Amino acid sequence: MTRSGPQASGPLVLDFVSSSVGGEGVEVARKVVPAGTVVRQGGDFPSPRNAREVVTFLSFLMVGMAPPFSLFLTATLEEFTIHLVHLTPNAVLTLALFAHACEMFVGVQPSVELFCHFFAISWSPSLSPGPGTAPQAHTVGGVFLQWRSTNFLPLAQRDKWENWEWHWLYVEVDDPSPLLRLP
Repeated sequence: MTRSGPQASGPLVLDFVSSSVGGEGVEVARKVVPAGTVVRQGGDFPSPRNAREVVTFLSFLMVGMAPPFSLFLTATLEEFTIHLVHLTPNAVLTLALFAHACEMFVGVQPSVELFCHFFAISWSPSLSPGPGTAPQAHTVGGVFLQWRSTNFLPLAQRDKWENWEWHWLYVEVDDPSPLLRLP
């Protein structure tokens, strides 16, 4: 994969691919974020224009993770010492469903402690960038969440969103946590 922009000559910092979100994708994103939220399409490599702009994925917005981001999300990112771009769409969906179940069915605020009772963080297997090179860990979408039991989600369920990491874009949020920004 050929790199351009900030990573063209340096080491691979994040394993982003060029964004495939165009005008239609931005219009879809605008329909699922709160009115007035600034949304713009991605490019070859993420380079936010200002400190309020964060990189997110269209699939994240489609499963309900739109700004303003919840305190539960930022607390979970802090607990696991990960950034937003490390999550997979299914991990985002798991967080959203857990928060919804806590609030609507159990009647409690979602907490990281309770979440950690049921789920564990898991990094995807290392990838080899090619023959003769050392394997490297996924950065973008390298984290998924699994039940704390012997019945883990099969790989086919974890990777349901095909090529989801190609569909990134920018959204502006008020006072974003450092963990919502790129690592």
